Amino acid sequence: PNVTPYVQVLAGVANLRSSIKASGVDISGSDTGFMVQPGGGVSVMAGDGWAVFGSVDYRRVFLGDDSEVGGGEDENEFRGLFGIRMVLE
Repeated sequence: PNVTPYVQVLAGVANLRSSIKASGVDISGSDTGFMVQPGGGVSVMAGDGWAVFGSVDYRRVFLGDDSEVGGGEDENEFRGLFGIRMVLE
């Protein structure tokens, strides 16, 4: 087929870090939490042996109330990709 849609779900652990240095004081923190990232996209054949694709993902990192980095809030992120694929058959 010339157009191939796909969906994916990734799950794992994410490590978040932050740091700031102001007036000679260095403040930093890190936290690790469970992460789930559902997403999907489409791949379109554009020529002999190559295709263009685009995808969108939503990532949620569950940090908990005692998080040093997120201030007690979970982390929400969006990601979009666009690119060219070499198709091997």
